[in-house]
Amino acid sequence: MIMKHQHKWLRGVFCLLLCSPGLAAAADNATKSSQIILRQSNLAPAQMQAIKPIQQFQFKPLQAKVLAKLRPIKPDNNKPQGPDVNASLSLSDVISDTALLESIQEKVGWDSHLIFQDKAVSNLFYYIPRELLLIRDKDGYHLSAQYNAAQEQGQASVMLTAEVAAPHQTGDIALLKALLAQALQLSSADAVNVKAFPALNMQINLQALGAGLAIAQDRMQVIAPSHLAKPVRLILNLTQDETEAALTQIAHEGLLGSVEIAVGDQQVKTSLRVQYRDYAGNSLGGIDQWLAGGSVEQIQNESAFPLSISSINAYLIKGKELERQQKELKASSAIKPGAKRSFKIPTIKTLFGDGVVFAWFETEQQADCAKCLESIRDEVTRGISASPMGTVNIEVIPAVFSEWDLYTVQLEIRSPYFTPQSNKLENRSLTFTTEANKQQLQLYFPDNKGVSPLLFRYRINAVRNDGKQISSEEWHDSHEMGLILGSYQLSPMLSEE
Repeated sequence: MIMKHQHKWLRGVFCLLLCSPGLAAAADNATKSSQIILRQSNLAPAQMQAIKPIQQFQFKPLQAKVLAKLRPIKPDNNKPQGPDVNASLSLSDVISDTALLESIQEKVGWDSHLIFQDKAVSNLFYYIPRELLLIRDKDGYHLSAQYNAAQEQGQASVMLTAEVAAPHQTGDIALLKALLAQALQLSSADAVNVKAFPALNMQINLQALGAGLAIAQDRMQVIAPSHLAKPVRLILNLTQDETEAALTQIAHEGLLGSVEIAVGDQQVKTSLRVQYRDYAGNSLGGIDQWLAGGSVEQIQNESAFPLSISSINAYLIKGKELERQQKELKASSAIKPGAKRSFKIPTIKTLFGDGVVFAWFETEQQADCAKCLESIRDEVTRGISASPMGTVNIEVIPAVFSEWDLYTVQLEIRSPYFTPQSNKLENRSLTFTTEANKQQLQLYFPDNKGVSPLLFRYRINAVRNDGKQISSEEWHDSHEMGLILGSYQLSPMLSEE
């Protein structure tokens, strides 16, 4: 198993990239450098103090054993074939100081220690998120607890749904490209491309709840996207006691777990944390225009907790140097959730000069605010549903895999009954292998549609052991709470291939 490097997390950081006309040129200059210097300065209200270098970082040449794993970078017209887990590098292979690497990684959505080259395209690399966190946007947290009154006492009667994602900030991918170009000694950051790691064959394992309650794998459903730049949906079927324990843990230390993705005979692993205080999303609004080179008149606290700003920070590329500057702000009272405040500062160019490639506001949340936690609890608890919940048992006969030389069978499912009181068609995707040939799907089926209503439709896709994908356009109806797929169901699609 390929494990992530463990690192510290700096809470309350909000990071952004300045997309300025000089960015591309600055990135090009950075990749021609053989040395990085980290500098830090405090800015007085009227002017910047003299900049003094505090540390110097020398790029290490890639060792022969690392280069031996990678194919030479060159333009080609090959079709991407996915990450090669045997062709990987870590930015620690080229950046000698761990403090610099950690300070960058704390502010981006990717992990700097697991970067994989594509099997066919030499200048394409895949990254793993450093962590998957609960999503929060202008509509709140992507977390809901739906209580089902139709279930018996002590049975799983609550559907807890959470959406998690990598904590990306605008521009962190461009920063990764620039660092890779430096590591690979390329002429420009545009000479390398990066993508998020594919999310097929994903499995999430949750740690036991603080009260000692373990969540069995068969009561957890993972809706995986095509790749890890998109949200991952996690659905837990819990008893009311388990739900209380889970919500309490999310409000404090967080619901923790691991994410494992099978790639061939290996696994790539990252971590998952569902927690209110650290999330994937913005905490400070009203600064986009300033980051684009304009002015700012007002900011807004977009988090769920009182928020304080301590400093404004930026990385600048100036010739052969990577320079960090910081403007410390005078202490002021915290901004209440949703509140706006007058906030006037010089333009980013006036403040930091030319060459800004990454800027962020250092913030701190009062995450122990009891009233805030109560408000969040009301937001994520969506009420009681009278719709009965049922389990659809789906099985692929194991002999199918050897008979047709299949690596996976993928089932696309379409239904309006994945959530209570839903009237909108949604899609789910399930992946089956020889070892994992049985899965379950929870449906809130209708009780007013007559006898044997249509519950869902499905279509079958498959991947052979040689990597060839076989797709079907035909949708099949299902009126039953069980589905078994054997050679009879798959042979029409596979025989035509």
